[in-house]
Amino acid sequence: MKLATLVKLCALAACCTTSLLVPALDGGGSAIAGTTCLVVEDHTPYRCDWKRDDNVVASTCMRVHPSTLNPNQFLMHFPVSGAALRCACTAAGSFNNPKYNTSKAFLCNGGGLQPGANPVFEHDSASGTVSGAKITKGSYLDGFAPFHEWVYQCKPDPNC
Repeated sequence: MKLATLVKLCALAACCTTSLLVPALDGGGSAIAGTTCLVVEDHTPYRCDWKRDDNVVASTCMRVHPSTLNPNQFLMHFPVSGAALRCACTAAGSFNNPKYNTSKAFLCNGGGLQPGANPVFEHDSASGTVSGAKITKGSYLDGFAPFHEWVYQCKPDPNC
């Protein structure tokens, strides 16, 4: 078993036994006027429920933060696991006339991790949608073997 898989399994076990976090995204959102994915409120705490492709279920806290490197991106952060993903709105329009930062959908990856982020999650990726100014649902791909896929749904939770 690869070390990264072992570490993720340990994080999953901790998450499931404490009902806190899996797969663990450490995130963020930027409060920007408009109706795009960038309206995600800064530091909004979420409770996210997860279901994996082999029916493993979990619940975790997630936070969103604005990106300090790019105002058109935000970070999803999972405090218990230390996972962090960098996110941006998906492009809309056409190839010849792309419209950036206008979609309610977003894509995230763990590449270019922030200082202090858990490197075990650096190959993970996620997608999701925003309704109003809140992250609502999406999918998550575990970047290490056996490459599990998760679906998630989130609701604001001030106790997270």
